[in-house]
Amino acid sequence: TLTIIEAGGSPDPRFNVSRSTNDSPRGSVALKYDLGGDARANLNLSAVKTIFRSEESKDRTDLQRPSFSERLNSRNDVFGYEISGDIEFPFGPGRLKLIGLGSADSGEFVTQSRVASEGRADTGSRFVRGTDEGEQIARGEYSWQLWGADWELSLEGAFNQLENSAELFRLDADGAYVPFFFPGGSGGVREDRYEAGLSFGRPLAANLALQVTVAAEHSTIVQSGANALGRGLKRPKGSLSLAWAPAEELDLSLRVARRVGQLSFSDFLASVNLTDNNSSAGNNRLRPQQTWEVELEGSRDFGAWGSATLKLFHHMIEDYITIIPILTGGEARGNIATAVSTGVDLNATVRLEPVGVQGAKIDVRGQIERSRLPDPVT
Repeated sequence: TLTIIEAGGSPDPRFNVSRSTNDSPRGSVALKYDLGGDARANLNLSAVKTIFRSEESKDRTDLQRPSFSERLNSRNDVFGYEISGDIEFPFGPGRLKLIGLGSADSGEFVTQSRVASEGRADTGSRFVRGTDEGEQIARGEYSWQLWGADWELSLEGAFNQLENSAELFRLDADGAYVPFFFPGGSGGVREDRYEAGLSFGRPLAANLALQVTVAAEHSTIVQSGANALGRGLKRPKGSLSLAWAPAEELDLSLRVARRVGQLSFSDFLASVNLTDNNSSAGNNRLRPQQTWEVELEGSRDFGAWGSATLKLFHHMIEDYITIIPILTGGEARGNIATAVSTGVDLNATVRLEPVGVQGAKIDVRGQIERSRLPDPVT
């Protein structure tokens, strides 16, 4: 039961019923090969079919008022597969690992609403979106030992694409859904991304180890459709980690990292959500989120009493992605220049066997976080 309070304060009760089903049959195969000579290979295959159906009804229950009913139906059918594999073998003074991955998803999402109100013509909308997306990744990793340290050089190329075909309909006076102008929902996005990285790790003392990674990526993003645009992005990234074990039961680590997030191509194109009765414009200038992360973590083993891990973190975010208003009206996924998040995270396990309760324990998790960012509205 849902009660809507009108502006004057009088209640307008509704009876709301929703049903949904979601089936995702899947199959997978994992193969491992011993090629001899310290060489090995893996091959993984998987496929999944997602079948989602939902329906929702809202009916006014106050018989003293004009009748009112709303119907909403949605369906989403998606088929996807992934093929991945790798081969690793000795090469020169080290080992070479070649990795490949290919995946694709294809589906159709349909949602339809209809509102019937006594004394008025029925209203409603229908949104249809067909989606084809895929990803191909080729990566090489070469690892070797030199000057008492472990080294690894990596090269990667990733190619992602999305094709959307979206249509919006409105219910006319004859009870038929007729097309409505909606150019921003159709189009394609393609990204070609290349990345190179070098990592270095070695012990500095018997209980102190250093790990350093430096990397950079370059991507070219091209959008087709009503808001066609092409652009290139260059992003440095990497990390530095120190691990220290001052005592047998205590481990401390410090990590400083520069991370670059990945974009969701669907945010480049407009969409409609009839369930929430809102819409989102596309943003062809969306930038990936980047973060400087500083984390200090300590783990303590209390023996029979359990263990605890405490982490202090401070994240400085550039191009934070969230919902922002747009000048022409409405909203879209967009970037905020800066944001900051600081906090403490605790994970602990207290075992009760020392007090006579065999097989019992208490798991504790607590987090305090403070974040700050400019309000995109005000």
